[in-house]
Amino acid sequence: KRQIQKIKTLKLKHPWKTDLGIMDVRGTKNKTPQNTAGKASHKGKSEESLRRCLVSGETASRDAMIRFVPGPDFGSKHGVVVDLDERLPGRGLWIMARHDVLAEAASGRHFSRVLGAPVEISPDLAEQVESGLVSRVGSLIGMARRAGRAVAGFEKVKGALKSGDVRILLAASDGADDGRAKLRALAGDTPIAGALDASELGKIFGRDGTVHGAITDVRLAKRIRRESARLAGLRPGLETELQTELRPELHNESKNPGILDVPEALVKDRVDKA
Repeated sequence: KRQIQKIKTLKLKHPWKTDLGIMDVRGTKNKTPQNTAGKASHKGKSEESLRRCLVSGETASRDAMIRFVPGPDFGSKHGVVVDLDERLPGRGLWIMARHDVLAEAASGRHFSRVLGAPVEISPDLAEQVESGLVSRVGSLIGMARRAGRAVAGFEKVKGALKSGDVRILLAASDGADDGRAKLRALAGDTPIAGALDASELGKIFGRDGTVHGAITDVRLAKRIRRESARLAGLRPGLETELQTELRPELHNESKNPGILDVPEALVKDRVDKA
C-alpha cells in the first residue's frame, strides 16, 4: 500500500515504473537486467575470427586461410569444394594459405580424418586455389578501374601518391626494384600488394604489362589487400612478413593484418614450415 501511495503521489506517467526498478502489478520490485549481450557477442566475434588449420594444426586468422566445404555430391563422390568467398553452406574446413600446406592437403587423408569417409582430391589443389585467387584479385582491381578508382603507370601513381588519395599500391612481383623504391619513398605507410606479376596486372589495365598501379577506394583496397596476401602465400618466393605475423603466436601483434609489403618483405627461404 505504501508503494502504491508513493506512485500516486509522484503522479508518474507510467505508474508501474519507479527509480528503484520495474514493478509488477503486485508491487514487487524487479531490477532491470543488465545487458551483457554486447560483451558476449564481442568475445564471440573475436574467437570466431580464428581458425585451426586442418593440415598443420596452426591456429591463425581466417584472413590467412582457405575455406573448404563438403561438396553437394559428397555422399557419392566424396569430394570437397573450395570456398574462397566463404559463403557456401556446410561445415567449414580451413587450411593455411600456403603452397606447401595445400600440396599436403591434396593427399586427401586430412579431409578423410575429419569427415570420416574417403575423400578424393585433385593433385593440383594448390594450383587451382592459386588460379582462383588470381581471378579474385584481378576482378577487384578491375572493379576499381571501371569505377575510376584505379590508376596505372609510374607518373600517374606518383601523382596520386602526392595528392594523398592512394589507399593501396599495386606493384608487379617481377618489377624493377628502383621504380618501386622511388614510389615507396612517397608512399609512407601505404600498404603494397605485390602478388601479381606485370603480365597479370597488364591484362587488368588493358596493357601488355603493368608494373605500378594504385587503388583509391577504401573498401576495395581492403579486399584487394586480403586476397593479395592469401595469393602471396601460394607463390613460392613471395612469402612475406604477413604470413609470419599471422602465425598463432603473433596474430594479436599484427598491426596491419592483410598488408603485403613488397619488396622489402621478400624472403629467400620459406619461413613457415608445417
